Amino acid sequence: MARRQARPAAQREVRLTPLREQCVSCGERLWVAYHAQRTLMTLRGLVRLRLVVRRCRNAECALYHVPYRAEEEGAWALPHGEFGLDIITVIGQLRYGEHRSIPEIHQRLESRGVSIAPRTVTERHGTLRRVGGAAPGG
Repeated sequence: MARRQARPAAQREVRLTPLREQCVSCGERLWVAYHAQRTLMTLRGLVRLRLVVRRCRNAECALYHVPYRAEEEGAWALPHGEFGLDIITVIGQLRYGEHRSIPEIHQRLESRGVSIAPRTVTERHGTLRRVGGAAPGG
């Protein structure tokens, strides 16, 4: 089901820049190609990530025009995810560490101020199973 209300504005903004400035293939300078953004729900609230994306401009390079994103982005969330890894970790801890049901997990997250649908909790639980393999007894 689609969101019924507009998502509120993010409370904070974080700018992520790639550490590498030279191409790993040809050694030439990587140029800033564009800026991307994504908004994540974390345990501390909504965060807007501003991402600097670089590309190699050497036409003979094997990595020509391949986007190079900030390494730190992977520490915030899974690709294409809208929930931070901290929330996914809490879901995993409650499900596998404390053996809580999906409705109990949803209630716990809601009590911590995380606006999340029960179906999304189930989907994140499925993500954990795919990423980490099947949990013991689950």
